[in-house]
Amino acid sequence: MANKIYVGRLPKQTTEQQLIDVFSKAGKVISVQIVKTNNNRENSGYGYVRMDTDDSTIKAIRLFNNSVFSGSKIAVMEAHYLDQDHSWISNRKWYKH
Repeated sequence: MANKIYVGRLPKQTTEQQLIDVFSKAGKVISVQIVKTNNNRENSGYGYVRMDTDDSTIKAIRLFNNSVFSGSKIAVMEAHYLDQDHSWISNRKWYKH
């Protein structure tokens, strides 16, 4: 497991600190990245959380997938790295890193 989690359907006002606070309930958070739009650098509604261990990654996915975060039902799943173009992928869509 890569210990990198895709978090989708985030409210636009979500901050990286909010994600750290929430995901810390599942274990140690190594890093958080909320992906911004190219044009105006606004939150694009998804991001990534890197956890320290496989166990904390699995726990975070189980705890938070389909949970309500700031009024929005979020999607939480393992992100997968693809070597050929350095992109991360969830189980359904492509997301540039």
